[in-house]
Amino acid sequence: MSHAPKNSRRLLSHDEVKAAEAAFQGQPFNDDWSESARLVYDGMLSAICKRNEQRREVQATLDVDEADYVSTLLLREEMAEEVSAAVERVKRLLNQGFAALVGLVLLWSLMPQPVEAGPSDGRREQLIPILGVTMTQAPTGIVANLIVSFEERLDSSGLMVHFKTTPGRFSRMAQTAVEQAIYRTARAAGLSTDSWTVSLSVPYAGMTVYGESLSAMVALVVVALAKGEMIPPDRVMTGAVSSEGRIVPVGAVPIKVMAANAAHMHRVLVPDEVDTADADWATPFLVQVSPVGSIFQAYEALTDRPLRP
Repeated sequence: MSHAPKNSRRLLSHDEVKAAEAAFQGQPFNDDWSESARLVYDGMLSAICKRNEQRREVQATLDVDEADYVSTLLLREEMAEEVSAAVERVKRLLNQGFAALVGLVLLWSLMPQPVEAGPSDGRREQLIPILGVTMTQAPTGIVANLIVSFEERLDSSGLMVHFKTTPGRFSRMAQTAVEQAIYRTARAAGLSTDSWTVSLSVPYAGMTVYGESLSAMVALVVVALAKGEMIPPDRVMTGAVSSEGRIVPVGAVPIKVMAANAAHMHRVLVPDEVDTADADWATPFLVQVSPVGSIFQAYEALTDRPLRP
């Protein structure tokens, strides 16, 4: 006579798995499902509602200075890849019982969410990756982060772009390239920048961001924020924007792509026109490299949405 191991768990039924998926996706319960599926569904909704209520309480009482805020954003960004992998592992355990289901709820609650201000002030923010190159004798590709803030004012006195000088700063060339790229990208999207205020911050003490290769990425993020959309944190772009809305070539693309691969980026956008200084190079196996020629192609590749409806 055989006995089941003491630590064995009942497999979730088909109805219970479907109920869990429905709760995660905010879909209604199917009355044809079983009573046990109802318990799973209600338990998931209860956990999700509790997590959202806790988040609202924290947002209502949180009062931190700018340095703490930056540190929090960076920490959440660094956690994203690890937590995403953990979520995938727990999903594969769904058929092992309700305990795995609870684990998925807990891990899902840790996933980094878009950093966005409440409706009271209309400001939206996002921590974004950019690709760069170290200024050394042997240049090395790096992935850094910027904080981009967007606010739409009540007046129409023109685009205002503020480049913070601490902790890090932007070179004059980088500032000019970003301002031009925002104008050009907004124009391509059919949007007016007259009431926009954009603030940019380098959250690394002593770092200076040079060049124009970040300008397309920043401009696309600003337009996405203006449209109420977000760019996933595992997508990044290098390139500048021409007056015609083309993505113009920039240098050191191969080592930038290698840096994106090392940082576990999943998709990298590069200009479809190759810089003559870059030799032939191979695409890393785990990175999707997407050559783009226009701001329209770039926006859709970064957001999975069209620049214009």
